[in-house]
Amino acid sequence: MCEDRVQSAIPPEIKHHTQYLFQLHLSGYRVSSDELYKITRSCPNLRHLKIKWCCSLSDRDISEIAQICSLESIIVSCNSRGIKRSSRLTNMGDTTLFACLCTNFRYLKLGYNKHITDASIIEIAQNCIHLEYFGLRESNITDASLKQIAESCSKLLILSLVGCQKITDEGICAITLTCSNMQKYVLENCEEITDTSVKKIAQSNPKFKYLNLNGCELVSDKSVCKIIQLCPNLEGLQIECCNISDVSMIALANLRNLQKLNIEDCEKISTNAIITSQNKNPTLDIFVLLSLIGMKEEKMPIFVYNIDETSSKSSE
Repeated sequence: MCEDRVQSAIPPEIKHHTQYLFQLHLSGYRVSSDELYKITRSCPNLRHLKIKWCCSLSDRDISEIAQICSLESIIVSCNSRGIKRSSRLTNMGDTTLFACLCTNFRYLKLGYNKHITDASIIEIAQNCIHLEYFGLRESNITDASLKQIAESCSKLLILSLVGCQKITDEGICAITLTCSNMQKYVLENCEEITDTSVKKIAQSNPKFKYLNLNGCELVSDKSVCKIIQLCPNLEGLQIECCNISDVSMIALANLRNLQKLNIEDCEKISTNAIITSQNKNPTLDIFVLLSLIGMKEEKMPIFVYNIDETSSKSSE
């Protein structure tokens, strides 16, 4: 990205109004740190920064941007191809600087990143006590990180951990004890999560609205029924591959606020149970593989969607 491209990122007709810019999204640029500094310096009121698939940016670059702008949210996504990742947060010194400078953070999403450690997240949690959203994918963090988040970030509303294999019930239970206003848990493919976590989630805040347990095969009817009993405001439930049966399926129809239900690869659920649930709650969208219906019924009910053909499967 040359000087001309930096200038073109801010059209001339609005160059004099950049002081009012509140959000900035950069995607797919080979932007250098100096070029990014020029952009952010022209936007002193920038509060939300999203950097996606941008090569050559380091932890130090992101940290120094925080000195220019009082950021409240940052999303750093990585390119899944063989290109240098956006921000690895691997250098402990840079991570400390990043955390200390970004004390106003409310939204932190770091994308796919196996390089993030417990030490990094603990440092961030200790300094960013106003966090309301925390998201990680494919990370090696453990329950130690969640315990520090629970201790320091009581205002947390959304926790999104996708494919974080080292997270267990101990960490999730710590969150439920102190973050009493949680609205959304995404625990997709956190394979160590069991009924214990789900029951604690249900008991800690009956008003929470969304739960993603896709790939959590240790979750069963016991905890799903506890959700049904305690969480009448639930709007979305993703339980793909969970160990549930018709018992949960029929009971879920009693959740009148439930709008989206994903039961892909829940092999113990019968077509009759799906039909019964749909009849009891006609506004409920149920997502299930066509192949599952095909194995159990000659004709697919009209209310069942092919999950491969809808965008509603997305976890976030």
